Amino acid sequence: NFCDDIALMLGEERRPSKFWQICWKYISPIILVVTIVFSSLFYQDITLDDYTYPSWALALGWIVVILCVGWLPCIFLIEICNRGTWNIIKEARLPHVQWGPARDEHRLLSPRYARDIKVKTLSMQTLSTIDSANFDSDAIVNSNFSVKQISDIPITTF
Repeated sequence: NFCDDIALMLGEERRPSKFWQICWKYISPIILVVTIVFSSLFYQDITLDDYTYPSWALALGWIVVILCVGWLPCIFLIEICNRGTWNIIKEARLPHVQWGPARDEHRLLSPRYARDIKVKTLSMQTLSTIDSANFDSDAIVNSNFSVKQISDIPITTF
């Protein structure tokens, strides 16, 4: 969930408290819905002191609002017609498959993202095909390639 992502980014000691979880999940959405409902119920034309704006100016303002926000319900209806209601609801409640930390070492910190990592392993067959007799340890074969012992490679753990 959202709080797990914040803890992953900032560290477990900075995980949002229950207060913030309750605010984000319940209190803020309720305040937003109440504000929108009451603003709609008690709507009055915009005025400036005694000056009342002309109807064409109000219409222009509503056209701008509709152009900015009105396409959302249209796209929603098109998607319902194409994919069906249940599929849209099922897909909308899940994050995209690429959501989460970009680096694999950061994905390993959370079990939710770790299962999506494709493990890259070096097989023993690959190691046995390297003939160490042909290379001096740490010798530079060409300007771009140097051979190191596997035990010399630092291992990063998280």
